[in-house]
Amino acid sequence: MNQFPSIEKYIDQNLKPNPFLQPFSYQMWKLMVAQSKSFDRNYFGKPRNNFYEVFLRFSRSFSGVFGIVTIIFMLILAIIIPFTTGSPTQLRPDMKNLNYFTQGFILGTDSQGRDVWAFLWHGLQFSLILSFIVALFDVALGTLFGTLMGNFDLFDKIFTFIIKIVSNIPTILVIILMTLVLRPSFWVLVLSFSLTGWIGLANQVRAQIKRARNFTWVIASRVLGTPSYKILLNFVPVIIPLLITNIVFVIPGTILGETGLAFIGLSLPNVPTLGNAINSGIPIVTLYPRYVLIPSFFLILLTSSIQMIGNSVQDALRRQR
Repeated sequence: MNQFPSIEKYIDQNLKPNPFLQPFSYQMWKLMVAQSKSFDRNYFGKPRNNFYEVFLRFSRSFSGVFGIVTIIFMLILAIIIPFTTGSPTQLRPDMKNLNYFTQGFILGTDSQGRDVWAFLWHGLQFSLILSFIVALFDVALGTLFGTLMGNFDLFDKIFTFIIKIVSNIPTILVIILMTLVLRPSFWVLVLSFSLTGWIGLANQVRAQIKRARNFTWVIASRVLGTPSYKILLNFVPVIIPLLITNIVFVIPGTILGETGLAFIGLSLPNVPTLGNAINSGIPIVTLYPRYVLIPSFFLILLTSSIQMIGNSVQDALRRQR
């Protein structure tokens, strides 16, 4: 079987100087070997998968690996632990403000006698599910409308007009009005956060698609009669970094947004969420700071881990491009 030529092997066998008699030439030879390895891998070696290259770059980032390990660990615990606890909303008037590891309560009870450990993990589970579903809706709607706006001029004119009107309304005002008009529920929160959350991504995708429409291969595809949907599918690598950026901001933003609604009393009543956990501890924070500090720690750890993952993935993709 024919073997690929190797420049590295030729340099190693024929050009290696004596390290003691020619120290400077030897150092130059080492640089030549390193360069020849890269040349052999790029031109004579088997081509590597782009996703594998991105994975390798991501794995070298300590913050990215730390973030993804933390998120996976929290996800697993948020799935398992709620099945091992009692009701997080059960009131125990005679067992208020119990300390750690008292009467079977790991983190004690709050001012209403609720199990803090159970309330915390059920709240984390709720916040994660809410943020992931909102991110899914935002990415789907933003990608769909942004792609259509970038590729079809009539659709672009109509939706640009709609976006200009909707984007002038503050997002927090839309969320507050939605929760006031409709009875607060899980899907009402999803609708409230998703109603305007897709606009930013749609505008970014639209700009990238319009830029990509001028690429030579796109113009050639149109001349050759390639269907529009096939051309649109080839735009996916162009918008992947935008999708990752959007997810990085949407998930922490949704969790923090729900926390903000809890502060003004518009979150789901008597439902375990991180926002409700923090809000219920604020009136007695000077007496029992753990009711605010523990859920706040979970909130900061969760949002920071997602940010670290997003920054590392963006860096890996940026080098790929």
